[in-house]
This record gives sequence, structure tokens and C-alpha cells, in this order.
Amino acid sequence: DTEKTQCEDNSVRNTSQYGTLSVYAAPPQPGRPAVNPNTYKGPSIAMLKERIKSEGIPIISANTEKFNVTELKTIEEFLIKRNGLRIGDTIESSQRKYKMVHVLGEGRYCDVYLAEEEKDGEEEEKSGKFYAIKIDKRKHEFRTRQKIEVGVYDKIKQSVKMDATFRFPEFIEYGISKKKPFIVMSVLGWNISKIREKAVKKQSNYERKSAYFLAIETLRVLGDFHKLGYVHRDIKPNNFCLGLTKDLYDKVYLIDFASAARTDDTNQLELLRMEKSHPLTNQNLVYCAPEAHKGEVLTRKSDMISWFFMIVDIFDRDLFRWKKCEDSDKILEAKMAFWKDRATLLSPLPKVLQDIAGMIEETEPKYDKILYMLNDEKKELDQKFPMKKYEWMHLNF
Repeated sequence: DTEKTQCEDNSVRNTSQYGTLSVYAAPPQPGRPAVNPNTYKGPSIAMLKERIKSEGIPIISANTEKFNVTELKTIEEFLIKRNGLRIGDTIESSQRKYKMVHVLGEGRYCDVYLAEEEKDGEEEEKSGKFYAIKIDKRKHEFRTRQKIEVGVYDKIKQSVKMDATFRFPEFIEYGISKKKPFIVMSVLGWNISKIREKAVKKQSNYERKSAYFLAIETLRVLGDFHKLGYVHRDIKPNNFCLGLTKDLYDKVYLIDFASAARTDDTNQLELLRMEKSHPLTNQNLVYCAPEAHKGEVLTRKSDMISWFFMIVDIFDRDLFRWKKCEDSDKILEAKMAFWKDRATLLSPLPKVLQDIAGMIEETEPKYDKILYMLNDEKKELDQKFPMKKYEWMHLNF
């Protein structure tokens, strides 16, 4: 998924085809600084320039087809200052050394890298295992959210020993390196948003069999997370991933616990509600519960509402008209109207979704009953189409 660019010093540099900012932090050549290519060409340059402007980086050129050398240099300097990392750099913990290989994802406050464990030079095998490393790009110490995330991972680690069916990333370790806090976890496959982008035809929907599978597995892992005593507070397609290898393509994992809160700690819930440093992003706006728009405390019911929005979107990507809206108040209005007229709006979809919608607003989620209803529908399709595979089974992550 990268293209090779010939640089001014004849070195070759890999650039991600997706145009995320972090890829501009090019690895330095031995004994000399990194050299920028003359231009960057990608699929969404105009949108990317707008995003860079929002990050506070001055953009000189009005040309939406490419970045010039000065712009690239400005971007790279900003990223190195912000992240402190280039692809090829290493960070160290008390136990391991990790080399940054690729940017897996970029968020408002954290980047996630694919990293390879580096062995000592004396060892025969110099390369080691691969991990996902989440690195905060703002602070030099662990903030409240990161402490919460580490606490969630500790709880998961204890619980998995009692119930091996729990599907969450394996927590490896955490620490601070190059003045950046980091969390190391196991690597997973693509998230279900990426899966739809890669496996489903543009403007099309998942096959019903696949949609039921995703509905069942995402609810199952969300229910397991709630059993741990937490509310996730950021349920969306990007936070559900498939397993990394083909034998795990039928497993769904829940990730990103930075917004989680313990359901038995009202002080923590209130603290997170009042915290203004985590505004709703465009994708949060699409799937978040009405309570999030109002700034109210989020509960397990809120997670279930987000899950339901996500599942309806999996069945029909064109049903929610608010997906293209960025005004929180207007989206809230549209969501409230949806609940009032849900019988009509959901009529093109399987009736089971209308039945589930009536259960979603209950304070105590009925995971088992909803899972039974979804499984009943999926079994019928399995009998009709026993040979049909999920759309993503042919992909290589």
C-alpha cells in the first residue's frame, strides 16, 4: 500500500497512498538528514491541505494537485517536533526496543505505529515480533485518559485468564520514551470501516450474511467489555478490528479504551463528561448517542445506541442523512427524529432491526436476547447460502 518516490539524493522513500500526515516523517539516510521528494501526489490533496491548515501549519500553495518542497519541509518539521518520531526511529522500554515500521492510524491526539521488536546485535535473529504502539503526541507524561486505558488493559489481562473468549488486544507494556508516553499491544487486522472500503463495492452494502455476522460479533465483544465494569464511550466502526491472520478473520476485537470509564465510579464519569479536551470528531458525530451531543454522562445504554447506529449503517450505508452533516445540533435533531419515526425509516431493512430498536433505549441492555434474535436470522441465511463467504475472506491484511 505504498508508492516509492525517487528523492533528490537518489534515495527511495515510501509514501502511503492514503495521504495521512504522519507518512511525511521520512527516515533519515545514514550520516545525513532526510530529503523530501519534489512533490507529493495523492488521492485527497485538497482535503489533506484543509486538515493541515486546521493543525496550524501554513500552506503556501493553492495548488490542490501537489505539495511543493517548502510545504513538505514545513510539514515534516512540524511532525518531527510534534511526534518526535520518524519511520525507522526506535523507542525503548525497560524490556524491549521497538523500531517504527509503518503508521497504522492517526488520531487527533495519538498515532498508532506498527513496530518491530529489535534484538541485540549479538543475537542471531536481529528481527523480532511485530506490535502496535500507541503514542501520545502532546504530553510528556501519562494523562488521565492514558492512565484509564492502561487500567482497562490491566483489568482485561486479569479477566482473560478467567475467560479466554474475550476479544481485546493483548496488552504488552507501557512507558515513556523520547518524552512521549506509549502503550504497546498486539497487532490486529483492519477495522470494519476499512474492510468495507476494501472488500465491498463502492456505494454498495455488505451481504446480509456478513452484516449479521458483524452485528453479532460486535455486540458480543461490547457486552464482554461492559461485563468488565466499563462503558466504552466511543463506539464506531474504526474501533472494531478483525483478527490479523486468515484463521482469525471470523473474530472481531474491540479497541481504543482512551475514552472508557468505570460504570461504578460516578466521579470518573463526571470528570470525563466535563473534560473539554476530547471534542466530538466527524465520525464520533455520526455514531454517538444523543447524550454525547448534550454533554451528558454516557452509560452502557449510550454505547448500545452507538452500536445500533453503526449496525444500521452496516446494513444500509445511505440511510442516515446526517452522515454528511458537521453541525452537532442539527445531527442531534436528526437523531431524535429518527427514533420517533424509526418504524418508517427502518422499514426497508430486516424487521429484526426494528424489534431491536425498541429494546435499545432500555436502561439495562438485553445482550443475550438481541444476540439470540440476530443469530436466528443469520442461521436462516447460513442454511440458504452455506457456501457463501464473507466479503473480506480473500483479503490479505
